[in-house]
Amino acid sequence: MALPGYLSIKEAVHDGQSGNFIGVLTHFEAPYKSKGDDWVLEFTIQDEFSAGSATNDSTAFCRIFRRTQDKLPKLGAIGDIVLIRNVMVRTWGSKKHFISNARLHTAFLLFQSKHVPVPELSTGYSEGGLSRLLFTSNIATQDPSSDEQMAIIYLKAAAVPHLAEFQQQSVKRTVEPAPRYNNKKALLQDITLHKYHDIVGEVVKFFSPNPSTIDLYVTDYTTNQDLFLYEDPEEADIEDAEFASARKWPGPFGQMTIAIRLWEPHSSYASSYIREGDIVSLQDVHAKLSQANKLEGALHQDQRYPEKIKICKVKYTKQIEDHKARKAAYESAYAQRRARRTLAQNVPKKPSAKISAKRKEMQRLQKELEQKELEKKAEEEATARAGINPHVRASFPEIKLSTIAEIINNPSLTIQTPEGVEIVLPFVNAKYRTRIRVVDFFPNDLNDFARSMADPNWNTALNEMSGNEQRHDQGWKWGFALLVEDANAPTGTTPERLRLFVNNGAGQHLLKMNASDLKKDPKRQSITQLEQKLFILWGNLFELKQDLSSKGIKFPLPSGDPRLQNMPFDCCIEEYGSKVPKSDYWPYGWQRMHQPMLTVIMD
Repeated sequence: MALPGYLSIKEAVHDGQSGNFIGVLTHFEAPYKSKGDDWVLEFTIQDEFSAGSATNDSTAFCRIFRRTQDKLPKLGAIGDIVLIRNVMVRTWGSKKHFISNARLHTAFLLFQSKHVPVPELSTGYSEGGLSRLLFTSNIATQDPSSDEQMAIIYLKAAAVPHLAEFQQQSVKRTVEPAPRYNNKKALLQDITLHKYHDIVGEVVKFFSPNPSTIDLYVTDYTTNQDLFLYEDPEEADIEDAEFASARKWPGPFGQMTIAIRLWEPHSSYASSYIREGDIVSLQDVHAKLSQANKLEGALHQDQRYPEKIKICKVKYTKQIEDHKARKAAYESAYAQRRARRTLAQNVPKKPSAKISAKRKEMQRLQKELEQKELEKKAEEEATARAGINPHVRASFPEIKLSTIAEIINNPSLTIQTPEGVEIVLPFVNAKYRTRIRVVDFFPNDLNDFARSMADPNWNTALNEMSGNEQRHDQGWKWGFALLVEDANAPTGTTPERLRLFVNNGAGQHLLKMNASDLKKDPKRQSITQLEQKLFILWGNLFELKQDLSSKGIKFPLPSGDPRLQNMPFDCCIEEYGSKVPKSDYWPYGWQRMHQPMLTVIMD
């Protein structure tokens, strides 16, 4: 039954949101001490049973952190009902995690199943009744209302047919032997083949070979002779230097980096929250041999706790300081080697002219490469600090950002004649750089984002030609519109918004795709690729519009509506005029238009 003020687990789709939930306890573990100072309690709840005993979208994995064990909730038995007030939702792929720490002040109310009556005996617990369900709570909190009591009663009744299966699954998970993880905490210099290790290191490269896995290249600045050798182009032989430079390895050079392949659910988490340059902790990394007969790692799904995430950013000062000390030692030694090379190169000698020229050219190319990498790194760090979408890139980062209001009210639109007469121009040829987010789009069907040039309703030039003049152009071109607003628009307001018309050239640059007939795509490869590209650009806008429009809710939503989850991005915009018939609205016969330019969605 629907309960005001509460969400079903299926409705918990916005990462980072807080909410209230009621669920049946289907599995739990004994509290344990984390690697830091916290105690942790992990359990699983489910709130819907019509589709069977184990539906992924109605199940949530709960993880509670407290400074002392006595502050954790006291759980009872499988089948008990848990009422949760104010818990944070984290989504990784299709997995739902409910997270609580001491700052959230989350209330956990536990109702033992044996004390919850059947619906036929629930009259005294409904509105106006005097009966109260017995419960325990981790903190002082408000007693459950009559609506909450009735929801608990009916939820228990729905779960009863599945309790035996939940109990069997929980016992099986408890008695299954855990993998034997030997020598877990280790530096890269100490890891050994076929062992499981806990590794702390810096992510130097991030690569996604396919949708279900991610490869992280991690270093802790210690050397292991079994790791792959990343050779410094400046130290390589002349014949090999060009190859080493072309690989664009950011460092460190030597055998200090391990490639670790992450599988679900770790890959989804890393894709959302881990970036190059982060210092991360990885648990239970399986050391194995690569196809090149070098040491590499794999992080698979935990067999006992499938929802458990085993990668996170390092927060503990000691680990960070130790890592930075090793990095500083490497950088100091590397700088000294470069200084010695420079000194040696300045010693008079008689190398062949060909070798000397090659060496100088390689040094110049290497310096240019290093400078470009530094500039790219600085830009990425600035992007991360600003909280903008790193997967959408706009040119001319040195140009000052304009707001939507400044674009719409461009003072250059108003000019004055020598006689002092003020004239408002229909448009100006101008280019801007701005920071925006997408709040709506048109047409509503993504299949219509590509237009046929043989369609006179779209290619109106066909209507002005005689039958003999008309060319039967079967080509397709992009043609759609995005409604955007400022990235920092105040919540709850209706700010000035700008419509961006995406023509074929702008669409090809933005999407890195050519238009085609999206409705006649038997394998749906093109429309799937388009959906994935636009998801990067506008987040959950497409799915949200489909869902809410069917309920009569019109778009765009008010600024800051928490249901719309997307990131702002930098965008270059071009203003131009489009010829139209003269009218009262367009007295000069020109329509003012804006389109994105030199902006691209990265793969």
